[in-house]
Amino acid sequence: MLGDMRYVMYSGGLGSFGEAWLAIERYGREGVELVFADTQIEDSDLYRFLGETAAFLKVPLHHIKTENLFDLARRKRTLPNNRIPFCSRMLKVEPSQDFVRERLPATAHFGLYWHEIHRLERVRERWCDIAPVESLLCEARWDRPQIEAILERCGIAIPRLYALGFEHNNCGGSCVRAGKRHWQHLLRVFPERYAEFERLEEEISAMHDKRYTILRDVSLAELRREAEAAIGLFDDDSSGCGCFVLDESA
Repeated sequence: MLGDMRYVMYSGGLGSFGEAWLAIERYGREGVELVFADTQIEDSDLYRFLGETAAFLKVPLHHIKTENLFDLARRKRTLPNNRIPFCSRMLKVEPSQDFVRERLPATAHFGLYWHEIHRLERVRERWCDIAPVESLLCEARWDRPQIEAILERCGIAIPRLYALGFEHNNCGGSCVRAGKRHWQHLLRVFPERYAEFERLEEEISAMHDKRYTILRDVSLAELRREAEAAIGLFDDDSSGCGCFVLDESA
């Protein structure tokens, strides 16, 4: 094999599949491998999609597991949220960086869409001391229709979370960086998953005898009661899921 190994950060989303497809086209199947950092609260269909696409692409898939998101929050005695997304850093970014760092020389690939070019610059800043970063998906200006067309030709179903109205296929449809509309959608589609996070909020709050919330101005219990009363009028439509690109703030 000539040149560096190309490691695609393989989240289980459509963008990462598109990036892997383009990387294989450009660099050859022998020069590309996939890296999946598992939060261990993923939707079961994500693993189906990972397995089917890796087998179809005929490249190795490295499955990294560190800690369950809920266990991580309990150990740190606090909640990850959009202001302090330590789950992204500790479960996704750092394990992936450690993996690549141990296998240099290498290039890290990220499946970012062309309209996310601002995110690509942030990723490069975050990885500048580790490895070069590329996004062939961004370069090709591909969007979801091109990727979905390839999957249809391959006979591989897109991850079910997309069909259920979610913008991404990570963390079982939940995301501590998402806004109220996203959490309300999770409540409608997966009430049991919503309930797990609601219990986590209550558990962390009880540890400190102080209110801890994932959302900025409302607890998940309050949001659920508003939704149940059909009075939820939400203007925060953030869908979250920027694990490799958003900075952690205090």
